Amino acid sequence: MKNFCLIINTVTKCKDAWPMFFGQLRERFPQIEKKYVFVDDTNYDFGDDFNVVFYDKNKQYRDQLIDCFPKVEEKYCLYLQEDYILYDDVDWLEMCKIIDFLELNKSVDFVKLIKGPDVVESVPLDMSMNLPLYYILEAVFYYNQLPIIWRMDKLVKIFEETPNSHIGDDNYVHFEVEANVACKKYCTGLLYYKGEPKRGIHHYDSTIFPFVASALVRGKWNVSEYSKELIPLLDKYNIDINVRGTY
Repeated sequence: MKNFCLIINTVTKCKDAWPMFFGQLRERFPQIEKKYVFVDDTNYDFGDDFNVVFYDKNKQYRDQLIDCFPKVEEKYCLYLQEDYILYDDVDWLEMCKIIDFLELNKSVDFVKLIKGPDVVESVPLDMSMNLPLYYILEAVFYYNQLPIIWRMDKLVKIFEETPNSHIGDDNYVHFEVEANVACKKYCTGLLYYKGEPKRGIHHYDSTIFPFVASALVRGKWNVSEYSKELIPLLDKYNIDINVRGTY
């Protein structure tokens, strides 16, 4: 699919997760052709199938991505971070149907691939191309960092309209909080949900994009919620779980 790409945002302090993240991505999501990695300074070999775009680590997250976005050529993207580890195959056919749906429904700007504590209402099947889509009536985070298929121009718009802010650091105003204002003002989104069971407190599993959400919590491996999926993968990629510790 030529108009669809993957955007992976990462940082070198999470370099130990890269072999597992990229290894699982190649194994579980081989269909995706165009892939971008946004990263700070590194000589790590991501492979010839990745377009590496460097950002300034001294800038905050909002400005880092504003600098990287012009390198992206595609109309649609799926945004990921390095601790969203796939543990099963991506449902590529359903993902392609979502892109087809967005092509036909210009008023929809994004589709979330995982349900959180949102209040939702089913989109009638005759309006959703038989996809299990839901209107988002209420959401704590209308915008969030979890896997979402975006219209690229609307994702850029959210960043442009959000004050400079950061992620992953309590010393900064958090971008995910600030971006909600712009997202609600400029975007209309839907949720893809097939009745998957709840995982932990804040979200449900995703069968279209079966991933660990998230593998790193406060810098430690999230085995409290994903021991069945994560521990075998840590062993597979020879990652010493004791270096980071567990959450």
